[in-house]
Formats: sequence, structure tokens, C-alpha cells
Amino acid sequence: KEVNPGIYNPLEKTGKGAVTPTGNKNQVNVPWTVTIAPKNEAEKLGAGWTYTDNFNCNQWYCANQYLTADQNNALEKAIKDAFKNAGLAEPKITFEKNTQQSEVRYGNFTITSSDGLEVGKSITFSYATTGTVSEDALNNQSQQQYSNNGRIDKFSKTASQEYTPDKPQK
Repeated sequence: KEVNPGIYNPLEKTGKGAVTPTGNKNQVNVPWTVTIAPKNEAEKLGAGWTYTDNFNCNQWYCANQYLTADQNNALEKAIKDAFKNAGLAEPKITFEKNTQQSEVRYGNFTITSSDGLEVGKSITFSYATTGTVSEDALNNQSQQQYSNNGRIDKFSKTASQEYTPDKPQK
């Protein structure tokens, strides 16, 4: 029976921590944390559930934010460790891969679990994307916005992070 999610949602998505420069003036590290924790029967997830993470990185460009190869590898390990810590089988993880840039960029990702997630069990993992900072934001010290959405079937959460570049040194 389909349950209207209403106020129920086992998914929490946050932009946890400060957005920090990478050393490249046009790039920042944007931290995110995902927690999946059913608190009642309406939120428990049956075997075969899928989590999709979308950080506005489409396959052909990844203009606003993306994962580098190192970030991609760290995220994959964090997800596998989170499932292991919850006593669940290793999930299937799929990343969109973009080869249109000079460097390979990884985009949105999907996690599929062969196990259900019962009330009292939880999965938490954190990762960082590389956010691009526009020339306009750099030149005018204007705010750059990063958005990230997580979804499991009918459950969804969106988080945002902001970054304002420092005034250039003369």
C-alpha cells in the first residue's frame, strides 16, 4: 500500500560545514552530508530501494559543481563504509561520468540497496563536490549558490550552500 509521505521522511540532506577555496580561484570545496534513517513504519525502505543524488551536474557539462576523480573515489568508499556500518550488503553505486572537459568530472549518482532499511537502522555519509565560482562572483564578490537534491522514491530533500569570494588583494 502506498503511504503518503506527508510529514514523514527518512532522508536528511544538509550542506554541512563551510564552503572553502581549493587554491584555484575559480573552485571551492562544497561539503554535503546525507543521512537515511527511518524513524517509523511509514519511512522504512523495502529491499531494492534507490537513492539518487543530483547536484545540478548534467552529463555534458557539470558547470556549477561536480566530483573530481579523487572526490568520486572518496565518496564511493564513504558510501560502502556507511552500508557496512549499518550491517547492510554493499550497494550498487552508479556515477554519471563527463568527459567533455579537459579533466574527467563525475556527476549525479545513484545508490541501489539489495537490503531493506528498517526503523532504528541508519546510513550516513559525507562528501564534497568541487563548485565552480563564476567570473561575475569573483569580480563583484557576489554570492555563488550551490544546490543539491537527494531522493528515495517519494521522499526528497534539498540542501543549499552559499559562497561569497573575498575581495581580491591589490
